[in-house]
Amino acid sequence: NNVVARMDDLGIDYPMLKELREDIVMLRMPAYGTTGEYRDYRALGIHLEGVIGHTLLRGYPDMDASGNTPVYMADAAGGSHGAFAVLAALHYRRRTGKGQYIELGQAEDAMPMMGQFFMDYTMNHRNSSTIGNRHPTAIQGCYPCLGKDRWVCITIRDDQEWLSFSRALGDPQWASDPKFSDSISRWENHDEIDTYISLWTQKMEDFDAMRILQASGVAAGPVMNQQDSYENPHLIERSMFQEASQEDAGTHFYPRAPYTMSLTPPNISRGPVRLGEDNEYVYKSVLGYSDSYYKELETQGHISMDYPDYME
Repeated sequence: NNVVARMDDLGIDYPMLKELREDIVMLRMPAYGTTGEYRDYRALGIHLEGVIGHTLLRGYPDMDASGNTPVYMADAAGGSHGAFAVLAALHYRRRTGKGQYIELGQAEDAMPMMGQFFMDYTMNHRNSSTIGNRHPTAIQGCYPCLGKDRWVCITIRDDQEWLSFSRALGDPQWASDPKFSDSISRWENHDEIDTYISLWTQKMEDFDAMRILQASGVAAGPVMNQQDSYENPHLIERSMFQEASQEDAGTHFYPRAPYTMSLTPPNISRGPVRLGEDNEYVYKSVLGYSDSYYKELETQGHISMDYPDYME
């Protein structure tokens, strides 16, 4: 998220790096690209979401943007797409022996994920508004359950799932109303269906509602808090949390990598790293700096294992 000028100030650019290695691959990921009016603007996730129009899609009809929260969707998009672009450049280098300079503007990178909303504007001259928990075509929502702040998410995509949903609820009379007979009619009467669904879920435990609907072939899941996730039997069975120790924090369970591998399981090999814990190894063993120069860097405050007084 550095501004474009930051790398220029450091004297690090593609021509300079190319002199050091002719076939080097360089990726730059400024917020708004290296050209154009916004090239020197600073941005974090919340700003990128606003610029591309994502912020105004989140929330409920009675909310304005001030009640929104950032989701940092550009971070995930930029990281994965940047890695893909580098792999493509490395593939090209393997075939041709030539490196490449890659520029990935993070705002532009996230915009294609909103393609249908831009199409709606260009084709229908219509700006989309907040969508809440709704789906463009399916019946979908987050419905209250028994207990304080307990909810279940439900999605009903087509006629077959609607029939399955109705059977799971015991075929209530309202579900056979002609105005709910097809997907379009159901979506047009979404508010009324939400009311009926809520009357059922309010009598149910969130996990019970999930199991009943899942057994009928309907996608449903509870809205869990951190304790729910931490104590969830499914995640425990899959060893999602692994024990690790750290000198300052003690021993706790931490989430492992979000994937598994058959030959090289991604287990946690060490606890959370403390500030500056590997300074000495990196500066002396990896970079080859002398003890005296390392001490000088410490004295000047460039490296440390302690936070500055103003941060305590």
